[in-house]
Amino acid sequence: MTDNTNQETAKTDKKIAKNSSQDAENSAPSEPILETIDDDAKVAQIYFVDGRRYKLQHPGNRKALRWRQESISLTEGLNQDKLMDKFFKFCVNPVDHGFEPTLDVIEPNHVEVWLHVANRFLKWELE
Repeated sequence: MTDNTNQETAKTDKKIAKNSSQDAENSAPSEPILETIDDDAKVAQIYFVDGRRYKLQHPGNRKALRWRQESISLTEGLNQDKLMDKFFKFCVNPVDHGFEPTLDVIEPNHVEVWLHVANRFLKWELE
């Protein structure tokens, strides 16, 4: 009887551990996680706070610099929306899902997180 009880307890413990690890995989992180980055930092994969994975492809120094310059206006100030539109269109690719982020469809509380990721990635500072 003790052996049966021990076996049942072990099975229950395994189920709990398995469910916990699945919950951890399926739950969104509190901040973006850099999963992989290639040697020259041109391609990276992140696990974002929305629970989805994205591949980031750097556009190159010239384009990144131009995008940052275009987002700054002496009369209008900082226009981050232009930078983010280009970043989403040319740099962000979904991994194993069909959701393509844009400023119009992401959650409002994710805007600042994406902005931080974009600025760091375009400056080669993503670690």
